[in-house]
Amino acid sequence: MDDSDYTGIMLEYDNDSNTWTMGDDARTLGQSVEIVDACMVAGLITPDETRKLNAEYDYQDSDIVRAIAEHITATI
Repeated sequence: MDDSDYTGIMLEYDNDSNTWTMGDDARTLGQSVEIVDACMVAGLITPDETRKLNAEYDYQDSDIVRAIAEHITATI
């Protein structure tokens, strides 16, 4: 696994619990905002209440987030 300073961690998977969680770099690298939000909408990770309350936009109403979430849902 590439763990250099140049690799961002958006999501982390725990083999023991079979769950995904947000990584240290979630929402800080380019389109990671939409990808992480879509993972929440798709039910892959637990919704971030802080994001819901402080969002500049309602991420659940974003066309981009919905499209990514639909793709995630179709593949899992």
